[in-house]
Amino acid sequence: MDEFNLPPLNKHIRLREIPGLNRRKITFYILIAVLVSSMVLIYVWTFVKMSEARINFRDLTKESLKLEKEYNHLKVKHAQLSNPSRIEKIATEKLNMTLPMRVEFLSIEYYDNESN
Repeated sequence: MDEFNLPPLNKHIRLREIPGLNRRKITFYILIAVLVSSMVLIYVWTFVKMSEARINFRDLTKESLKLEKEYNHLKVKHAQLSNPSRIEKIATEKLNMTLPMRVEFLSIEYYDNESN
């Protein structure tokens, strides 16, 4: 073991004993590491939020197309159901209704006894 010139195992290496490093350099490196780590975290967080926004946008676009298709279908159905000839056919065939032969209008006059 002596041929490698290793320090004994029971001694701990302290930061001030590392040659070429002082406290300012160590503090600077730690500060740089913290800044880089926080920048990476911010980048990953924004990437995740953008991915969520894209997924939500895609889902909302699909839902919008589905609702637009359903709206167009309902407009066609409304036009079919409110067709006057269809209503007349149902009234005459199923409800046994007929068109009036003669239309009479009555005019009713209203007199207020209290004002005279």
